[in-house]
Amino acid sequence: MHLIEIQLENFKSFGRKTILPFEQGFTAITGPNGSGKSNIGDAILFVLGPKSAKSLRAGKLTDLIYNGGKKGKAASYCKVTLVFDNKDRVIPVDDETVHLTRLVKLSPTDKSQYYSYFYVNGRSSNLSEFDNLLAHARISAEGYNLVQQGDITRIVTLSKVDRRRILDGIAGIAQYDLDIEQANKKKGQVDEKLGTINSLVAEITKRIRSLDKDREDAGKYKQLRTEAEELRAKLAFRKKAEVEGEIARSHKTVEETRKEQEALGKKVGAMKQEHIAMSQELEGLDQKIAELQGSEATKISEELDQVKIAYFRAVDQVDKSREALKHLKEERSHLTTELRRLQKEHEETASELMPGVHLVASLLKRWLLGTHQGRVSSEHLGYYLDEFTFRFNRRKSRHRGKLFYRLAQQSVEVEPVPYKAMVGGDSQGDLHNS
Repeated sequence: MHLIEIQLENFKSFGRKTILPFEQGFTAITGPNGSGKSNIGDAILFVLGPKSAKSLRAGKLTDLIYNGGKKGKAASYCKVTLVFDNKDRVIPVDDETVHLTRLVKLSPTDKSQYYSYFYVNGRSSNLSEFDNLLAHARISAEGYNLVQQGDITRIVTLSKVDRRRILDGIAGIAQYDLDIEQANKKKGQVDEKLGTINSLVAEITKRIRSLDKDREDAGKYKQLRTEAEELRAKLAFRKKAEVEGEIARSHKTVEETRKEQEALGKKVGAMKQEHIAMSQELEGLDQKIAELQGSEATKISEELDQVKIAYFRAVDQVDKSREALKHLKEERSHLTTELRRLQKEHEETASELMPGVHLVASLLKRWLLGTHQGRVSSEHLGYYLDEFTFRFNRRKSRHRGKLFYRLAQQSVEVEPVPYKAMVGGDSQGDLHNS
């Protein structure tokens, strides 16, 4: 590797672009004082990037820009490019030649301000990359690759330690030590980061295990939820079937109840017709009694009316029982109790009715004997009254027994009552014997 060319543009006394070639071997530049020989060395140092502008024999970097001389026009920038032969790849750039360029440009708004730019083979770069590339090639602006006036005298007067440092820098040992120090520093940083990464990896691994467990739990939960939904669907379907069956049974029960109500209605109608017939027959009997009775018979008729009132009360109870039949299932036991109560009331009514009938017969007998004495024999009249009383009681008991017997037979699942028990025993014989 060696420097093969310097390109200067508006740098110090070089007001135009100037190219200085350097062939292999020894190259000498000669000229009178003030011709700009030292400015070439300053241009090389300018690219190598010294820390102080005083090493370039300038107060500040903007003083390096061509000022136009006495007659020329001042430039707004200066630019220097060093071209190196890099066939041996000493500079870590994969190219045959390496162009290192530095550009200083004045600010367009404030001439006291400037901008500094670095380029590597035309690519934008920075001072840090320049130092790194040159350090690998063992080139430094602070080193002794470029020996200036007075450097040899200063080296001779240095101490052994300082001289050793200069030699280490020239030999590249200092840069190597710096690289080792930077590598160790980076290694420490990497180790620290590795520790952090290992901690993160351990935490992430722990988190992954937890997430795996959560994933398994989530899978089980999903499976159980699916099974629960299936079971709920089956249960709902079964409940639906049960409800539909219950509804069907309810409809059937309602239909049966409706038919029973219709049948009961028909039976009640028939009973009403029989009741009307019985009422008409009783009216006929009343007319016959009225024909046979006089003023005294009026009292007997009133007593008979009381008897009829008691009878119609019993019939009214039957009507109430008919209304209760509409609620067959709920009032079965009540209907049975009510029926037995009516039977008892009927027996009491019959027992109350018999003395009245006997009384009527007795009074009628006395009246007839007193009124028609000599016209009708007492035996014939007694026989007539006994026969009348017998027939009246027999017909009345027959109709009353039929009424209660049919009412008892209409009650659902009630123990059948014998007809004779309904009418209170052998009433016909009792009446006849009385």
